[in-house]
Amino acid sequence: MKNKILIIKLGALGDVLRTTCILPALKEKHKNSHITWLTKENAIPLLQNNLLINKIDDNIKKISKEKFDLVINLDEELKTSRLADHVGKKITGTYAENGKVNYTEDSKEWFDMGLISKFGKERADQLKKENKKSYPEIIINMIGMEFDKKKDKPQLILTEDEKDFGLDFLRKNDIVKNKLIIGINTDAGHRWITKKIGVKKTAQLAENLAETFNAQIILLSEGRKKRTKEIIKKAKIKIIDSGNNNLREFSSIINVCDLIITSDSLVLHPAIALNKKFICFFGPTPAIEIETYNLGEKIIPQVDCLCCYRHKCKFKESCINKLDNKLFINAAKKLLNI
Repeated sequence: MKNKILIIKLGALGDVLRTTCILPALKEKHKNSHITWLTKENAIPLLQNNLLINKIDDNIKKISKEKFDLVINLDEELKTSRLADHVGKKITGTYAENGKVNYTEDSKEWFDMGLISKFGKERADQLKKENKKSYPEIIINMIGMEFDKKKDKPQLILTEDEKDFGLDFLRKNDIVKNKLIIGINTDAGHRWITKKIGVKKTAQLAENLAETFNAQIILLSEGRKKRTKEIIKKAKIKIIDSGNNNLREFSSIINVCDLIITSDSLVLHPAIALNKKFICFFGPTPAIEIETYNLGEKIIPQVDCLCCYRHKCKFKESCINKLDNKLFINAAKKLLNI
């Protein structure tokens, strides 16, 4: 009889995808297992076609009627913690205790640094800054396995039709494969204004990249159409808008790029899963948590307030927006062996 395992990871989208790195190690440890992943409806496309996941669900009520040998709960909500308590014989991660969210001893390395830390926010933030491990290493250690950079990667499996969608996007926009294609995302969600590079600076970065590498530029701009139009208008070169696409189509466009330049956001995780070379820039969030898998370069401002977790910067101009474009050019040269 197979071990029934439940992974609970509802959001955000990038966090769901990066958490798929746990699957190879989990399957190695529990060879005869059936893995169910509980997530939100909008994240389901990121998990589809993954042969290591036996079932994907977004229905908490339905899951609550089952029983699991092991629940790995990486969410911090009381609702999912109660669910873990109810359905799991063994729990790693969060569970409910006396009407509050608590976490297991084997998961403390991660949750001690989080919003539900037993030590309070100030100490949790300090632990974040002191941490020397990447997210994949922490969560794979959590299940009692050693992190293996060669196999413990985020996973996003595109179909042949989806790969063709990306190639068709190139044809429709007169982008040729024998010239370098760079995808740029300098945006971030509403929660993370401090992760963004401004419109004018983004346009200048695109110009610098196009001139230095004779590159074609795609602006990876899902859901930010006003900002996209402003960047394209300001730039003195041709920039292609990635358009309005669903998550898998968007990932297919990322897949046809030779190099991705992005903030620490959703775009980063499909790029890693699809083995794309990437440059990621950091400010309010910790760079150490991102594993490059020998695919990427990190650009980190030299400031004392790094990893501040602020929604808005306390200074007139953020550390990220003050980054010199030469840093990106030099990182790209290194990755492209130029």
